[in-house]
Amino acid sequence: MRQDRVDPNREREDTKELAHTMNKYSQIVIPVLIVMLMVGAFVGSPMEVQSHADQDGQENQKLGPAESLLLTGEEGMLSIRDVDGRIGWGEEPTSRTWSIGAAHITDILKALLDSDRYAEERDNLKDELQEQDAEYRQRYDQLQSDYEGVNEDSPEFAEAQQAFSQLMEEIQKWREGTAKLQNKMQAEQLERAYRDLVAAVDVVSERQGIDVVFRFIPTSEQFETELAEQAVDAIRMRPFLKYPDTIDITDQVFQELSLQRPEE
Repeated sequence: MRQDRVDPNREREDTKELAHTMNKYSQIVIPVLIVMLMVGAFVGSPMEVQSHADQDGQENQKLGPAESLLLTGEEGMLSIRDVDGRIGWGEEPTSRTWSIGAAHITDILKALLDSDRYAEERDNLKDELQEQDAEYRQRYDQLQSDYEGVNEDSPEFAEAQQAFSQLMEEIQKWREGTAKLQNKMQAEQLERAYRDLVAAVDVVSERQGIDVVFRFIPTSEQFETELAEQAVDAIRMRPFLKYPDTIDITDQVFQELSLQRPEE
């Protein structure tokens, strides 16, 4: 059986060619592997592109998380970052976004003042005043009965005139005091209703993450006045000319106060 002889020179050439090929292969593969490793490490780093499906099943992508975002402008770099759950940009406490809401406080205050708690206080005061008024009427009727038939020529005329004058002066002072008492109760009830309103707004705002709540009257609500001065006031009470309906938290405040909102 014939055996081919191995040429030592040929074997050395083949070995050199194989080494050269392996060297070229390593120059290509190793950088690719390094890049793949870097990409794998980057995916797990704080900055990454995340894919997820929303409620409608549509796939969305998010960039992050990140501590800040740098934007370039004519006045330099602007750093956008999270400040207590809001978008912030700068060192001033006002350099941040605010979530806003609005409440139709006129309807709320009316409903509060018409509620049983406030109405009962007014009814109690009214009963007291009516009782005192009935007492004065009774005293007046008694004087009329006592001095019935007395005229300017009667000896009792001066006495009757003084008695009526004293009673009318007393009634006048009582009526002035009554008006002050009623105004005081109205002022106290308005302030308490306002405090109740603010407390309810605080609860709703805390629940919904709202920072600022404006009082407003919807632009669609009629002025319901024929006086120019009142029409001007109605315009002043409407701070928004256009706004999204989603900022209106009036219904939520009514619910927090356990009040029924009047039908429009």
